[in-house]
Amino acid sequence: MQARAERMKAVEDKIAEVKAIVKQKYGMDLSDLIVKYDLKGRTAGWAIGMRTVRLNTTAIFGDEAHFRDMVADTIPHEVAHIVCHRNPNLGRKHDAGWAAVCRALGGTGKRTHDMTTIEYARGRTYIYTSSAGKEYAVSERRHRSIQMGGTCRFRQASWGVIDRLCAYVVKLNGRVISTHAAQERPTTSVFGRVFVRPVAPLPTASFSGYAIPAGTRVVEAEKPTAPKPVAPVNTGGSYAEQVRALIRQAKAAGHDQNYVFLQAVNSLGMKASSARNCVKFNWPRV
Repeated sequence: MQARAERMKAVEDKIAEVKAIVKQKYGMDLSDLIVKYDLKGRTAGWAIGMRTVRLNTTAIFGDEAHFRDMVADTIPHEVAHIVCHRNPNLGRKHDAGWAAVCRALGGTGKRTHDMTTIEYARGRTYIYTSSAGKEYAVSERRHRSIQMGGTCRFRQASWGVIDRLCAYVVKLNGRVISTHAAQERPTTSVFGRVFVRPVAPLPTASFSGYAIPAGTRVVEAEKPTAPKPVAPVNTGGSYAEQVRALIRQAKAAGHDQNYVFLQAVNSLGMKASSARNCVKFNWPRV
């Protein structure tokens, strides 16, 4: 592997080369171009405004193939954005005009890079092999979503899909710590033709707003049904006094705070926010 200094020199030489092409072909002086080496994650490069380019240091100093792609394609790709930002008549975003500028600077003109396994800056990286054999790295959050039954689809249908039946490896700081083989996909037969059935999400239940796999034992108090409106406990007292009286009755009958809250709203006519705060404040004091 090349030393870091050698790679940085190669990157800087490429930037100087592309600047010279821009000046020759488009008459633009990019001497004020700012290049920052602070980009992390899967994004290889990012052009900001008319004179700032950010490059991915993980790709520059990591895998040899990623480094070559950064020099050969990412730098022309991002500088082409700068050229189009300065002269929108040449192209916009990733349209045909921009692609022509990118190719003129030595790039491929593709919208996205081919570096599908750039390691994340922090945490574990989960590298899945899609149903079509395409490798793709996902974050830990996306990995959990996939394992819960979510599906990751690509813009290019030929890349297949990623779901919990796909094979994947887990990397930490670039080192493989575990591997997981692909699971057999469910199929069905219709008139002699075999079809792959879509993977159904795992049955889930809801607990405090979070989805959990079915079968997980969760101990939770039974939610009370809405009580019938009753007459105020003490029409002559303040809301706080009446709520405290309701709390005494509820505790004696084995009801919880929700029961008192509903009684305060239905029978005392309190606003929901006031009733909730009043019950919460007075419950431990009664």
